[in-house]
Amino acid sequence: ILPISLRSVVCANWLMAKKRTDNWILWILVDVIYIFLFYYKGLYLSSFIYIVFLILSIKVWMPSYPKRHVIISIIMSAKFTHLHTHSHYSLLNALPKIDALVDMAKKYDMPALALTDNCNLYGAIEFYQTCKKKGIKPIIGIDAYVAYRSRHDKQSGIEKERYRLVLLAENDIGYKNLIKLVTLAHMEGFYYKPRIDRELLEQYNEGLIAIAPSFSSDILQSLKLSNTEQAAERIAWYKKTFSDRPLESLC
Repeated sequence: ILPISLRSVVCANWLMAKKRTDNWILWILVDVIYIFLFYYKGLYLSSFIYIVFLILSIKVWMPSYPKRHVIISIIMSAKFTHLHTHSHYSLLNALPKIDALVDMAKKYDMPALALTDNCNLYGAIEFYQTCKKKGIKPIIGIDAYVAYRSRHDKQSGIEKERYRLVLLAENDIGYKNLIKLVTLAHMEGFYYKPRIDRELLEQYNEGLIAIAPSFSSDILQSLKLSNTEQAAERIAWYKKTFSDRPLESLC
């Protein structure tokens, strides 16, 4: 924990020093004090004193620097990457255009950015090219609609219910499988929305990383109904299907 904490502190200080170069000596001094107190007084006291210095610097020593930018700089200094991002290609669901998303990622020094529109790849090429121009690693994915039963079932009043699953391509094979899944979702599984199902995921999962959204996944729906056995069964299926890749739960 200590190396990560110190790295975040140094990065945050560097970002702020870029805007106010007259404070860089002060920040180095604060870092030295923090390290000294950590070794001699323990983590809690050293962290408390550092937070006090940080608050004082924002309120007193840096009055002309926007507080919002200070806080965002500290948060983004840990090399955060968005893995669930919608653009205006998610029709009636999102507004940001791709160049605006990439510019914002570049502004906060994000090393990579994912694009996960609603079961479509309309913006994939534009996103890839824009990221490459800006020096950001593009991660292409989709926010898929998944049928609870089969994509072929289209019974009125029942099949309208579906859940979400974010799929990210980790290589060329994964990207090609995304294309197959999106195509079949529209051609075979379309019922209110383009849907895939477990059968397709079992067939075209190579090169894909799955993320179960915390607000709309099938696992969450089971837990909402207090059906822990069903939730465990669904988690086991994901582990089996994506056995050599991580399954994440995304807030």
